[in-house]
Amino acid sequence: MKIPELDKISKVSEKSQAIGDFIEWLPSQGLIICQEEDDEAGEERYFPVHPDINRLLEKYFNIDGAKAERERVAILHELRNELEVKTEDGKTEILGLIRDEKKFEGAEKV
Repeated sequence: MKIPELDKISKVSEKSQAIGDFIEWLPSQGLIICQEEDDEAGEERYFPVHPDINRLLEKYFNIDGAKAERERVAILHELRNELEVKTEDGKTEILGLIRDEKKFEGAEKV
């Protein structure tokens, strides 16, 4: 299975963690990330912004967060399919756990 976004995340994880830690550390030093905008009088002013650090890092490292999540879900589905076994009595066994299929009637099969 190809997982290009998760591969990107893995390659940059140390750098990403360091940058994220730095961004979180800034307010403790009295530093706030701001954005330059014109105020009502047309003068340039700086306004505090509170970016989602994960989204900011995804943008910086050119990572598609939604695509990475789809890759995670695909991996989980593949693992489940590999580990799922029907028993003779109609139950499903996953990792040694048995669940009664009747409890899940009407539930969408993944």
